[in-house]
Formats: sequence, C-alpha cells, structure tokens
Amino acid sequence: MKTRLTPYYIELVYDACLKSFWRKRALSKFLRQCGIYDSFFATWEAGESKRDFLDRLFNELPKNDKGRSGLMKISVCLMEQRSFPGLQNWEDSALKIKDAHDAVSKLRIHHDRQEEEIQSEEEKRLARENFRQRQEEVGRSQRTIQQLSDGLNEPGKALGTQQAGYDFQSWFFNLLDFSEITNRKPYVHEGRQIDGSLTLVETTYLVELKFTASQADVTDIDTFYKKVTT
Repeated sequence: MKTRLTPYYIELVYDACLKSFWRKRALSKFLRQCGIYDSFFATWEAGESKRDFLDRLFNELPKNDKGRSGLMKISVCLMEQRSFPGLQNWEDSALKIKDAHDAVSKLRIHHDRQEEEIQSEEEKRLARENFRQRQEEVGRSQRTIQQLSDGLNEPGKALGTQQAGYDFQSWFFNLLDFSEITNRKPYVHEGRQIDGSLTLVETTYLVELKFTASQADVTDIDTFYKKVTT
C-alpha cells in the first residue's frame, strides 16, 4: 500500500472515525486495536469530548513515522467496516449509520483512486526506467559491434602471420561472448591443442580456427578429423 497521507486523506480518515463510533468506550477499543498507545488515552480527561480527543490525536499522528503508520492502520480498519453495531439503539440510529456509511464510502473511494494514481505513476516510472536501460543496452551493443568490426580489421592487415591468427582467435571468442553462446577457450587434451568449443541447442562443437590467405588444405582437415574422432 503506497497511499499518500495528504491533509484531505487524513481529514477523510478523521471524519470516518468520528462518525463510526459514538461512544467513547467503543472508540477507545477500536483505536487501541489499531495500535494507539495507552499513554495517549491517559490524557483523555473526563470532560473532554470525543471530537476534541480525536482533534488532538490526529494532530499528533502525522508528525512521525510511527504515527503515520498508525494512521494508515486506522484507515484500513475503517474501510473494512461493513456494519456499525455501536450506532444501534439510538433515537436517530438510522441517520448515524447512514452518515457513517457515507464517510467510510468516501474514504474508500478516495483511497482506491489514490492507489490507482500511484500505481499508474509507478508504471510510468518503470516504463521510463526500462526505456532508459534499453537505450543503454542498445548503446553498449552498438559500441561492441563497432569494436568487433574494428577488432577483425586489424588482424586482417596482417593476414597469414602467426600473431594475426592469435588475434583472430581472441576476436572469435569475443564474438561468441557477445552473442551469448556458451563456449570454451583453447585448451590441451591429451597432448592435442584444441582451439576451443561452442555449445548450441545442447550440442557441443569443437572449433578449429584458421586465419590464412588460402583455403585449408587436406592435411588441415585430416588433422582436425583425428582430433574429433579421438
């Protein structure tokens, strides 16, 4: 619950509380159940009216976090009311009950409207945050693509050299990482140099990397075949 305790909201809670309980004992019991401390009730003098007591109480509650929490609990308990047994057996019970129903209904309507507004604002804030994150991701992606493009151009200038081969190997695995493809960097298995592997759809493929000016010849293919089969 993210309700704003605006002055109007507090006034609605006050009015619903005032009209829901006509006897001091019933009001005291309700407020104690909502967590209002006994020490505050000790200040309720015999000659002080219910309205004056609530005026003092509602003037104090908004001043600190604990009091604001108490106000919210009072509000929730009031909105849960569906009947008003404490308003029975009065000459004007029908009028008192109607006024209580009206006050609680106004509180519910305002509370629900406020919750919807806050929810809408939260959704807009999240949408803005998601958009910002997507923009940042797009920016990072574009920078990475440019870096990958530049990273391939450099080894290409020295095509055929051993260093270019190493640089191409690093570039290839950077590409797999960028594409979020599970991979394993070069490793040695039983004395054989494996250029690495990648896994797609639960199938792992061994990788043989060549960065040469000419096509791989039969010897290269035979060597790789032996790696795979052994």
